[in-house]
Amino acid sequence: MGVAASIRIVNPQNMKKEDFIDGGTATEEMLDFLAECIRYGISVCVAGATSSGKTTLLGWLLTTIPDNKRIYSIENGSRELALVRRKEGRVVNSVIHTLTRDSENERQRIDQTALLDMALRFNPDIIVVGEMRGPEANAAQEAARTGVAVVTTIHSMSCDATYRRMVSLCKRAVEMRDETLMGFVTEAYPIVAFCKQLENKERRLMEIMECEILPDGTRSFRPLFEYQIEENRIENGKFIVKGSHRRVNAISDSLRRRLMENGMPQEMLVRLAAPLNGRRDRKMIAIETLACAGLVTGLFLLLNLNISEFTEGLFDSFIHPRQGIREKSGNRQGNERRESCAGRFWKHRKCLN
Repeated sequence: MGVAASIRIVNPQNMKKEDFIDGGTATEEMLDFLAECIRYGISVCVAGATSSGKTTLLGWLLTTIPDNKRIYSIENGSRELALVRRKEGRVVNSVIHTLTRDSENERQRIDQTALLDMALRFNPDIIVVGEMRGPEANAAQEAARTGVAVVTTIHSMSCDATYRRMVSLCKRAVEMRDETLMGFVTEAYPIVAFCKQLENKERRLMEIMECEILPDGTRSFRPLFEYQIEENRIENGKFIVKGSHRRVNAISDSLRRRLMENGMPQEMLVRLAAPLNGRRDRKMIAIETLACAGLVTGLFLLLNLNISEFTEGLFDSFIHPRQGIREKSGNRQGNERRESCAGRFWKHRKCLN
């Protein structure tokens, strides 16, 4: 029997925000949004396939955590996250690093589930789970539902699939209905960020999604940011992907309230809740459209107007501007003076005046 060894070399230098922006991985607004969510106690899961940049993004996000926040990190076997900060030779932040330990002796074996069970005893502000790939997913979601921000990564194919993947991992630890576990994981992780390595080997933050819990308890998946691929082509044997990031929705009212309760300044909340570049929230557009339709319908019912007659009379008034709508209606009826619907409209308007 031989010995197999796996060596993974970790770059000790974390990427900077400018590196993500200049490389097209994400926009500044997307990065700031994720960092502010973690800063103010919102759990975030970074998802993606192998080599999609999950750990790289996670490593940068953790550098944005203020020094006065206590971090409890859990990594599997080897340390990849450099979280300790030093200034003039002194450690300035509070970090508790833990590693799993594999052993044939069950009493000496330490897995991520055991480390998660111990995490809350250290009163952490943020728990970092390097990667969820087993039954520790259930312990992680339970910790997140206690109010502690949990930041982790997971292998999945999309934001939607991330929650289903969490459910399947949780079922390795507990016997529960899928619907129950889905309710737990969506409550635990309101924000999911999905990373992907494209065909040209460039990495992109493809989507940031919020799972909104509605008042009746149902869940609504709310995409906040998306990377839209506009064109794929091959030039001189090189694969080229053309696309852009854009914001598609503002955060929900429930997430806004939670961020406010966790201390986020008002100016930040206004910026996160406001539509970007004049784009209005899809739900608000639908509500406004229905409200306008109801207002117009109510006006016609109140004035006893016929829509077809009113439209015809209004069209005729543009063709013959010197002749009023009421006069044209009278001419069409000969000597019988029957008011047109448009005439009744103007009559009611005079009465109101």
